[in-house]
Amino acid sequence: MRENKKLKSGLIYTALFAVISCIVFYPMYQSGKSLIWVSMAGDGLSQHLNSLAYWGEYLRSFFSNLFAGHPSLPMWDMSLGYGADILSTLNYYAIGDPLNLVYAFVSKENAEYLYNFMIIFRMYLAGLSFMAYCLYMKKGHRATVFGSLIYVFTGFTLWAGIRHPFFLNPLIYLPLLLIGAEKIFKNEKPYVFILSVSISAMSNYYFLYMLTIFTFLYALIRFFSYVRENYFMTFIRTVGRFSGYYLLGLGLSAVILLPAVIGFLGNGRSNENISVGMFYPLRYYSRVLLNFVGFGNSGNSVSLSFVPVAGLAVLLLFAAKNKDRKYTPLKAVFGLALIFLCVKVFGYGLNGFAYVTNRWTFVIGFIVAFIFVEMYPKLFSMTKREKWLVAAGIGLLAVYSVFAQKFVGGGFYTYGSNSAIIALAGSFLCICLIQKTGAAYQSVISSVMIALLIIGSLGIHSYYRFGPKKGKYTKDFLDSGTGYESLLDDSAKVLQNTGDPGVFRVNTNQSLNHNYGQAADLNTVNNYYSVTNGNVGKTVESFQTLNLTYLFKFKGLDHRTGLYGLNGVKYISVKYSKNASKAWKKKGFDPISIKNGRLLLKNRYALPFGYSYDSYITADEYKELNGIEREQAMLQSAVLDEKEQGIRRGDPQFSITERNISLEKKSIKIKKGHQMYQLPIHMVPGKDNYLYIKGLEYENNREGKNTYFITLSGQGWRQKLRIQQKGSNYSFGRKDYILHLGRLKDKTLSIIFNKRGKYKVDNLKILAVSQDKTLHQLIRLKDNSVMKEISYKDNDFSGKISVKENRMLCIPIPYSSGWKAQDNGRDLKIKKVNGMYMGWLLTPGEHKIQMTYRTPGLVPGAAVSILTLGLLLVLRKRRRF
Repeated sequence: MRENKKLKSGLIYTALFAVISCIVFYPMYQSGKSLIWVSMAGDGLSQHLNSLAYWGEYLRSFFSNLFAGHPSLPMWDMSLGYGADILSTLNYYAIGDPLNLVYAFVSKENAEYLYNFMIIFRMYLAGLSFMAYCLYMKKGHRATVFGSLIYVFTGFTLWAGIRHPFFLNPLIYLPLLLIGAEKIFKNEKPYVFILSVSISAMSNYYFLYMLTIFTFLYALIRFFSYVRENYFMTFIRTVGRFSGYYLLGLGLSAVILLPAVIGFLGNGRSNENISVGMFYPLRYYSRVLLNFVGFGNSGNSVSLSFVPVAGLAVLLLFAAKNKDRKYTPLKAVFGLALIFLCVKVFGYGLNGFAYVTNRWTFVIGFIVAFIFVEMYPKLFSMTKREKWLVAAGIGLLAVYSVFAQKFVGGGFYTYGSNSAIIALAGSFLCICLIQKTGAAYQSVISSVMIALLIIGSLGIHSYYRFGPKKGKYTKDFLDSGTGYESLLDDSAKVLQNTGDPGVFRVNTNQSLNHNYGQAADLNTVNNYYSVTNGNVGKTVESFQTLNLTYLFKFKGLDHRTGLYGLNGVKYISVKYSKNASKAWKKKGFDPISIKNGRLLLKNRYALPFGYSYDSYITADEYKELNGIEREQAMLQSAVLDEKEQGIRRGDPQFSITERNISLEKKSIKIKKGHQMYQLPIHMVPGKDNYLYIKGLEYENNREGKNTYFITLSGQGWRQKLRIQQKGSNYSFGRKDYILHLGRLKDKTLSIIFNKRGKYKVDNLKILAVSQDKTLHQLIRLKDNSVMKEISYKDNDFSGKISVKENRMLCIPIPYSSGWKAQDNGRDLKIKKVNGMYMGWLLTPGEHKIQMTYRTPGLVPGAAVSILTLGLLLVLRKRRRF
C-alpha cells in the first residue's frame, strides 16, 4: 500500500513537472531559443556545450579504440587553451558527473538537443530527490509533491541553473546526503551517504565543499533530536562514524577527485585585493526582500524567487503558536540561512574564500520547500490570530514594495515585484476561502487549488523572467538549432583547412565560441576555462594585451608579430577585405585562401614547437619590463626562474621609440557615464605603434558588475578596454594595458568613460617598434638550432634537435609536473622556460627528445579508489555495515 502511494505521488509529480516545464519554458520555445547561454561571458556555448560535446566524442573514441584492440587514454590535449590536462580542466563541466555519460550516444551535431533535455531532466531529478527525503522523513504525500515543485522551480534554477547546468547537480545530491545522514543516526546501512559523497566529489569538488558544510550543519542540528543524554561521548562517536563514512566516499572518488584537486591548486583563477567586509550595500537587502517571492535577481548570485504559497508557509511558520517548540528547529535553520545570506563574509567563506558570491543559495530553496511541506496541513487550519498576522506580513511587504522599487534599481532587480505581491495576497485569499468551506488539507479541492496556485505563479514568473516584453532573458540564449554551427563557425572551419600536418597554433578573434579550438581540434591562443594552468594565465597577463579579461579568460595576442612567432602561431583567419592581403603580407603573412568572407593567412615567421636560445634572463629581470620590452626580450633570451650554469646571461637590447601623451591630471572623476575626452597623440611613422596605459585604476562607491569598459577610438577604429573595479570579485590586480595601433596616422585619441566613478592613470605613452627588427630576431631564432621531425599525439611529444654550443631549449607546451622527458634516452628535469613553457639545457651534439604525459594524481587516485572499494567489500562481507 505504501509503495503504491509512493508510485502515485511520483506520477503526480511527473505530470505536474511536465505541465509546469512547458509553461515556464514556453517563451524560450516561442522565441526560437535553446537553453545555451551565450550573453556576457558566453559560458553556455564556450564552456558547457563545448565540453559536453567533446566528452561525448572522447568516450566514443575511447571505446572504439578499446574494442579495436588498441586501447588509448589521452590525458593531455593541445586544443584546450594553450594545451591542458583533460581531466582537471573538464571535471568542472563534464568529466565525473555520471549523467554526462549519455553524451557518448549523441554526435556533436546533435549535442545541443541533449543539452537542452538534460537541464530539464536534472531539474526533474532534483524534485525526485527532495521527494525521497520528505517521504523518508514520513511527510505527507501531497505536501511532498508540492514541496518538490517548489524546490525545483526557484530563481536559482531558472537563473543560474540554466546558465550553468552543473549548478543543478547539488540540488540532486543535497537531499540524498541528508537521507544518508538520517540513516547513520538510525544505525541503518550507510551506503546512501557513502555513494552520495562519492558522486558529489567526482562530479564537482566546488559544490562538494558547500554540500559538506551544510551536511555537517544538518547533522549537528539533528544530533540533538536523536541524543538525549551522554552528549559528549555520543558526539565523539558520531563524528567518528560520519568522518569514516565520508572518507570512504572520498576514497571511492579519488581516481577523479585527486587529479581534479591537484589541477585546481595550480589554477590561474586567482584574485587579489578582494574586498570582503561584513555587510552588503543596502540595495542588496532591499532586493532580497522584494524578490523572495518576486521574479527578479538580487545581485551577488542571489535569485530566490519562490512561489507565493511558499512565502505564505514561511509567514505562517513565524505566525503560528510554537507549542512544545515544534517549529523552533525550522525557525532556527531559516534564521541561520538568512544570516548567511545577509553577512558578506559567509558569501566569501562558502565560496572557498575565493571571492564573494552566494551560489550556495540552493540550500535556502531546500529549507523553504521543506517549511512548506511541514506547514502544509496548518495552511488549511489557521486560527484567526494567525490569519491576521499573515495578512499583516503581506500588507507590510506590499507597502515596502511600493516605496522600495525606486531605491533598488530597475531591470531584473524589480521585475514583477507588484505582481508577486498580488499573487501572494491572492494565494492567501484562496486558501482562506478553502478553509471557510471546511475542506481539509487532504481533500481534492485543497490539492487542486494549491496545484493551480503553483502553476499560475510559475506562469507569471516565466512571463516576467523570459517574456519578450518583460525580462527579455531569452535574448541571452543561442538560437535553437544553431549549437553545432556556433561551436564550429566559419572562422574556425577556415583554420581546419590548412592542409598542414605539422604541430602549430592558429588564431582567429571572430569566433563566437571562445574555446573554438576544443570543438575544431585546433591548437589556439584562446582560453576560457575556470580551471586554467596558473603559469599560462600569468604569462599571458605579462604580455599586457587587451583581450585578457581574467587570468583564465584570454583571446588572441593582439596580432603582435613577435608573440605570434614565439607561441608557434602559424596560421590566422581574419575578415576579408579588399586591401587585407596586401596589408598582412607586409607583416609577414602570406594569403592562402578566401572562403565565406574569411581570409586564411600563413605566418612566415612562426617558430617550430621547439627552438633554442644562447642566453637567458631571470624572471625578476623580466618583471621589470613593460609588455613590449618583454616580447623583445623573449626574442633574444630565454626567461628562467633561476640562474642557470652553462649558458651566458643575456642583455636584451630594445629598439623602442617612446612618446609621452600629455595629461592635464592623472585622476579624473566622471559624474555621468559616456563622457568623452580627447588627447593629442604623435605616432611614429614607419613603425609598429602601441598605446601603453600604465597604472590604470577605477573605483566607484557602488557594487555592481565586475567588469567595466573604457572605449578607445581614433580615425576608423574603436577598441574596448576591460577593467575590473578595485576589490571586485574577479580583480587580479591588473593596471597596465597595451593596445596595438599598428601604422595608424591618427593625431587624436578619443577616450569614452562609460561608467561614472574615479579613474586614475600613472602614464600614457606611444611605444613604437621597428617591425623589421622584430622579424630579424624571429629569423635568427628560426635559423639557429630548432627542433625537427616533431611529432605530437595524445600523451606523447617527440623531436630532434642539433646544437653546436650550450643552448636553452624551449618547447611551447605549458609546463606541468605531469610531463616527463628523456634526452637521448636519459631522464632529465624539465625547467619552466618563458614563464609557461618547458625546456632544459642542451649540450653540443644531436638530441633525440621524447616527452610523455600522465595526469598528476591519476595513478595514486586510482589506487586509493581500488583500495577503498576493496575495504567496502570486506566490511560488507563481515557485516560491519
